[in-house]
Amino acid sequence: MLFWNVAKAYTDTDFIIALDELKKASPKAADDFIVQTPSVFCKAFMNTNSRCDVIVNNMAETFNVYIVQGKAKHLIHMLEDIRHALIKRIVLKRITIEKAIDDVCPRIRVKLEKEREESRNCHPLPSRNIIFEVTHKLDSVHVDMNLGCCTYRRWDLTGVPYYHTIACSTWLKEDVEGFLHPYFKREMYLKAYGGSILPCNGEKH
Repeated sequence: MLFWNVAKAYTDTDFIIALDELKKASPKAADDFIVQTPSVFCKAFMNTNSRCDVIVNNMAETFNVYIVQGKAKHLIHMLEDIRHALIKRIVLKRITIEKAIDDVCPRIRVKLEKEREESRNCHPLPSRNIIFEVTHKLDSVHVDMNLGCCTYRRWDLTGVPYYHTIACSTWLKEDVEGFLHPYFKREMYLKAYGGSILPCNGEKH
């Protein structure tokens, strides 16, 4: 858990605090951590352009599970299984989002609702109309609603408003969806699944 606290820290300050905790528990573990070049895998050092804060290989693992049956087959049959699975996936995803009424992608909507609950523990103090100091428990951060950034860097990295941001949007009496990055809206989802894999004839043809 101490390792993950360091790896998942969003800011330099939180990174240093978490690393100190790791050093107290095990100086050797902390030294080993530093040797692995944290700047390439810790959230505190990630570029904000990607709108993603994933630091584990879950995407690769998900794909491996997705093709687990096909992996046991001959190469050509394995590739055919993957092709069939992807043809089906693209169509199902597109049909699902076309039927959706919400402008926000389903998983992102769940995240927003969870963050909305936590935002009730935040106290926004407006410095200007769009710049706030937000107090949450014993911590205070700077939030710029116009630039889409926060001291905590979580909104910067993911593009998804979290409790500090939601508290500010509530104060402004604006829908939090307006501060969500376009990547996570219905229109972009439709673009992502807008293409298709064309069918192939069998070997006979």
